[in-house]
Amino acid sequence: MNFQGKPSNPDTQLFIGDLSPSVVEADLYSLASRHGEVIYIRILRHFQTKESLGIAFITFAQVQQASEGRKALNGTLLKGSYLRVAKYSRERDPEANLFISDLPENATAKDLDEVFSNFGPILSSKVSYSSRTQDELKSSTNDKELKSNRYGYVQFEKKDQAQKVIALGKVDILGTKATVQKFIPAGQRENLQWKNNLYIRGFGENMTSESLRIIFTQYGEITSHAVMHTKDFKGYDRYFAYVCYKNSEDAQKVISLLNNKTEHGILWYIAPHQSRSARKAKLIQDYRKKVDEWKRRNLFIKGLPLMLTENQLKEICMDYGSITSVKILKTENIVYHNNVAKQELLSKGSGFVCFATPESAALAMTGLKNKKIEEKTLFVHLWKPKEELIRDLNVLKMKKMHSQMMQYGMIYPQMMARGTPGRGKFRGEPMPLVPMKAAEPVKLPFETQGFYESKPEVQKRILGENLYPLVLENSNKKIAGKITGMLLEIDIDALVRLLKNPIEIVQKVKEAVEVLRKAWINNPEALSLLSE
Repeated sequence: MNFQGKPSNPDTQLFIGDLSPSVVEADLYSLASRHGEVIYIRILRHFQTKESLGIAFITFAQVQQASEGRKALNGTLLKGSYLRVAKYSRERDPEANLFISDLPENATAKDLDEVFSNFGPILSSKVSYSSRTQDELKSSTNDKELKSNRYGYVQFEKKDQAQKVIALGKVDILGTKATVQKFIPAGQRENLQWKNNLYIRGFGENMTSESLRIIFTQYGEITSHAVMHTKDFKGYDRYFAYVCYKNSEDAQKVISLLNNKTEHGILWYIAPHQSRSARKAKLIQDYRKKVDEWKRRNLFIKGLPLMLTENQLKEICMDYGSITSVKILKTENIVYHNNVAKQELLSKGSGFVCFATPESAALAMTGLKNKKIEEKTLFVHLWKPKEELIRDLNVLKMKKMHSQMMQYGMIYPQMMARGTPGRGKFRGEPMPLVPMKAAEPVKLPFETQGFYESKPEVQKRILGENLYPLVLENSNKKIAGKITGMLLEIDIDALVRLLKNPIEIVQKVKEAVEVLRKAWINNPEALSLLSE
């Protein structure tokens, strides 16, 4: 169901959030039309996949209908998800947003509306529930109630109204005293948490919660603590703990006094607590720094004698500076002796040498280049991570293919061949060229504005998805993917123009087939793919 009328009065508009992916406009209309005349409904969808983004807008004919509709629809369970219905507002005051905890399990968004509307106009309210996976939401056919997480949010129109509630500290909701606090964004909450909350490890299974409390209360007042026990991916036991101090100064004092020091027979590791996402970001950042350092200190050496050992390689390279690690790459080989299988590792003739400084690595690279060991010439290069090496090799491969296409004149439109000698009075003269009618440009199968606002890798994916069917029509499924990859090396704008003209795509496919034919001239198996 589509509504084309554009909303004009913001007071008649409602914002709908937390929609299940399976909800369509007709579902919303069925609910909203019970409370007034609905003149506009729109569910926001992904510009490519057309899947629901989980949010929508509804406009009523009158302001009173929108107000009543918000109260009635807010918190309604629809296809496995509770709707979050808010009064439309271009600007929301972050200081007027409240976080409510310790809610009774049966409290709903309507209960929050009823209690907090006594303090002033509300834009929105929400109770958090246990989440479902996307697959569960898409396949949901019934409205089975979810378990409440016992916390929620209330957004007032003005800051003063929210501060009145915060000053109370506790608010009665369905006979339960719920705690009211100012809502703090996740990023700021983590910063506060890092200052007071500590992550601790170094102890073993004998550490109890009470022992931990006794040790750390010596440094300040503790608001909470917990001893944790888990197993890592190898099955080993891991013991760690969290201690939260009332004052951040006490937490910082513990770090300076105990971290990496032995007390009570324990070598303590103490650090500020971080969220999982923050730890992951920090690990990625540290790894990238290490990779940048390794790229300047680590050498890849190829052409080593198969019998050369790591100690011998280290002795050869020690002339250029201090070495931190040496590794010769080996492959597993199975040999049978008296019908008994025996595993042995054989050298691949290549390895890595990591120097202590980039200067030593540069000196070794110069000294080892073209050097011979047992009549074998060494190939030396700076180390690169696997993903970067694969990318560079792919670029090199495409450049080679591109140069082949240039060599055979298959990148730019070929000049129109001269006419062959005709008959009669035109014998020996070129045949007149008949101008061909230019093909009308075809409309692109995607939205241009959204396409150019996307990242380059997304643009390539969109172009590849639309090019592949056209390439497949003019080739076969064995080589269509490879030809599509070749075409994707062309400039983005040129590919967009190509999609507008199917005749040019046919020509490009023919050119690519000829390039593959010449490249595979000595490979009968590969050539057979062209004729399938």
